[in-house]
Amino acid sequence: MIAVLTAGAAVSALAGCAGSPESPAMTTPVAAPVTVAVGELEGRVVELPRSTALNIATGDSAVTGWSATLAPPGVVRFQDGAVHSTFSTNPGIVPLRLGTAEVVLRHDGDQPIRFSVRVTAP
Repeated sequence: MIAVLTAGAAVSALAGCAGSPESPAMTTPVAAPVTVAVGELEGRVVELPRSTALNIATGDSAVTGWSATLAPPGVVRFQDGAVHSTFSTNPGIVPLRLGTAEVVLRHDGDQPIRFSVRVTAP
């Protein structure tokens, strides 16, 4: 009888701890991307904080099939859009380090779109 009560007390004590973590969960805030319509990029200088991506809204154009020439290399990275089974993502520019990059964006034979991205401190 004593063993049953002791085991029951231990289970009750542990059950009370199950829902409360020992330390609060660490969360890292995620910066929302800067979104610019593709038709508004020509000749523009986009200020992009180091921790924020540029989301290129393609409008009626497909999100895939985009490419970019970046100069100098290493300041930003281009990410083509993608179509998944339940969602799609726009093409975008991901900052890598502080600086300014010249971007020439192309899509399926359309006129190239030239703009600059200035990566700034967050």
